Amino acid sequence: FRRPSLLGCSALAWFGCSLGKMVRTTSALLVAAVLASTCVSSARAFSLAQDVSFVRDQVSRRGGLGAGHDHHTSEVDDVPVDRLEYWYDGQLLDHLNGGENGETWSQRYFMNDTFFDKNKQLVFLCVGGEGPALQPTVVVTGGEHCAWMINLAEKFGALIVAAEHRFYGKSMPKPDYSVDSLQYLSSQQAQGDLKRLRSFVTNTTDGLESYAKWITFGGSYPGMMAAWARMLNPDLFHASVSSSAPVQAELNMQGYNDVVAYSLTDQSVGGSLSCLKNVKLAFMHLGDVLTGESQSDMEQLAKTYNVCNVSQIFEERNQKMFLEGFWGLFPLQSNDPSCEGDYCNYQKICDLFDKQDDPRQSLLT
Repeated sequence: FRRPSLLGCSALAWFGCSLGKMVRTTSALLVAAVLASTCVSSARAFSLAQDVSFVRDQVSRRGGLGAGHDHHTSEVDDVPVDRLEYWYDGQLLDHLNGGENGETWSQRYFMNDTFFDKNKQLVFLCVGGEGPALQPTVVVTGGEHCAWMINLAEKFGALIVAAEHRFYGKSMPKPDYSVDSLQYLSSQQAQGDLKRLRSFVTNTTDGLESYAKWITFGGSYPGMMAAWARMLNPDLFHASVSSSAPVQAELNMQGYNDVVAYSLTDQSVGGSLSCLKNVKLAFMHLGDVLTGESQSDMEQLAKTYNVCNVSQIFEERNQKMFLEGFWGLFPLQSNDPSCEGDYCNYQKICDLFDKQDDPRQSLLT
């Protein structure tokens, strides 16, 4: 289970040598999918525009977030980032084998106390870990995965915190992405980060008590992280709001495919029954050729779609990557009606498939 934005490079690397129309279209759609997820997630907030203005005014007026935090100053728009961005310099590199006296590194996190009611002692923690790296304004807008959290924080008087996942953005336990360094990149290690970060924020934030109730938020992989935090440490995390989290992911997840198929028929986003039918026909053609016995048909398919080395199409693992590259063209988990790319949302994709006499040609466009 991977987002389209994470699979495009690997899927296209081996067969997209000629930077033709297909590769250009794929790149545009993948970028659009990332941008669309931001727009759609933010749109879920009921009154986000008013909230953003209010939060910015309050953060500026109140002059900061409490004592004890190491400030790293920069600017994002008109929000003073030095009042949103902080660092925990004592995060452990290895929670599994290093022990309390092991090697440490600096983890970036963000905090906003605009709505914090010290009498309620409630903390909302947005968990990072997928898509673009978190920006300081994540505690103002909610970013990709936590937009609803901002509205709830205002309603319930919560302190807003966001944790950057190790090896994302500026939170680098090691200086590079070598195999040796990436042995420390795992959900288990990231869970240890959340646990220690909670303790650090509690001890260094004015007015925050040890008995405060922490609630984790996240969507997709961060949703999994949010749910696991509650499951693994129920004494530290009171509850979890886990959105679209594939905690029970399985090979050939038909339930997920069913949701995607429904989206292709949803008229509110430009889908139709004919669109679904044509998309199915196009992929059925690919499947028939790849699982068939005709070597010439498979070679022709490889040439049609610019496979660099035609012989590679006969390897099963390459066939899987080949198909993955195609379904990665669709904005499976987000849809932005206002996007400007040629085929960046369901409306434009379905218009393409519906106007072609041969659905197979749509995948070539």
